[in-house]
Amino acid sequence: MKKIILSSLAIMLSFSLFAQTPEILANTFLKDFQSKGLSFALQNAPSSQQLETRKAKIEQQFATQSTKYGKYYGYEELVDKKASSISCFTTKRYILKYENMPVQLNLIFYKPENKWYLYNLTLKRFNTKRTRR
Repeated sequence: MKKIILSSLAIMLSFSLFAQTPEILANTFLKDFQSKGLSFALQNAPSSQQLETRKAKIEQQFATQSTKYGKYYGYEELVDKKASSISCFTTKRYILKYENMPVQLNLIFYKPENKWYLYNLTLKRFNTKRTRR
């Protein structure tokens, strides 16, 4: 009986220690993107039904545009913000550094109950006019 209780506690503890946060999900996505490409990163990210239906289109658009971008050099975080006081929705924005132009990556995460997932993703040419204030 003690072994069952201890095993159950160990399993519960391991799940809480390795809980998926938007930060962990974003870092995993970016590592997958850097090492194996957008398609692999999209397939491995826990995502919403909305994003599932758009994955092929996102991959196709990126493949078409990426030839213009040039060599990939890495990324930097641009903004990390939650939707005001809402604790179940957050956006992480990154600049993907390419030789010919920067590309803005927006990762939008949502947690309807107790698990975060990638709700939406956008890739677009970085617009410096929008970021100035």
